[in-house]
Amino acid sequence: MLFFFIVYGFCAFSQIHWMSMPEALAAQKKNPRKILIQFYADNCNSCNDMAKNTFSHPVISSYVNEHFYPVKFNWESRERFSILGRNFHNPAETSGKPSTNEFTRYLDVSMVPSIVFLDESCNLITKLQGMLTARELEPYLPWVAQNVYRKINTKDQWNSYQKKYHSNIK
Repeated sequence: MLFFFIVYGFCAFSQIHWMSMPEALAAQKKNPRKILIQFYADNCNSCNDMAKNTFSHPVISSYVNEHFYPVKFNWESRERFSILGRNFHNPAETSGKPSTNEFTRYLDVSMVPSIVFLDESCNLITKLQGMLTARELEPYLPWVAQNVYRKINTKDQWNSYQKKYHSNIK
């Protein structure tokens, strides 16, 4: 019985507390924090792999929950919201044709899975496109959360950062 609670507690702890974009924007107004957006599609196998293996890794989920407002955003979402003085929706609502949400196109997300980082004012920091393992994603999290990205301007500086980075993933 004790084993069940330990395993259950570990699994519950290693989950990201995903928000909708409007929820993250409302939370950010009260307590500014960077936003991590995972763009996905329902029929995307790589997106499902990232959800199952990358974002559920305890090192990743713990760091994301502590330092970001995490948003899981279906790139074909029909969700409506405003950000940076612009209103976003999915044109499919009126046309009836399959389409990506305008927010997806605004951030130039051309494939899923993709991860987009926004600063406390909702300005784009960077985007990562394609499947990433937990170990591949991990160095980007403190790079964004601790504003290291502001100090790295060249590929050589990035390579140096990666060489010095000590992974917490075993």
